[in-house]
Amino acid sequence: WFDDHQSGVVAQGWFQQGERLIDVNDPTAIEQSGFFTPGASEARDAYWVPARNADGTAKAGREKTNLIYTADLVRGIDVLEVSGLPPTVGARTAR
Repeated sequence: WFDDHQSGVVAQGWFQQGERLIDVNDPTAIEQSGFFTPGASEARDAYWVPARNADGTAKAGREKTNLIYTADLVRGIDVLEVSGLPPTVGARTAR
């Protein structure tokens, strides 16, 4: 399972291959831009954490933070912080 970010990066669980970050900004040149492989793993799902207002309510739209929740059948839940996301100016809009 996967989830897309407004910057054009997809977070995807690849079971025993861990978590993959895939830059899909240019559909003719899709490439892996990062990964997390902790060893014994069965990463099933990856979700970008939704952005929140100061009062804790969800922001309007589908804006997401630079954090990922990964559901792993062996490890439980990993929380990953992603640095170096592509700039969102000109990036496709998340749907």
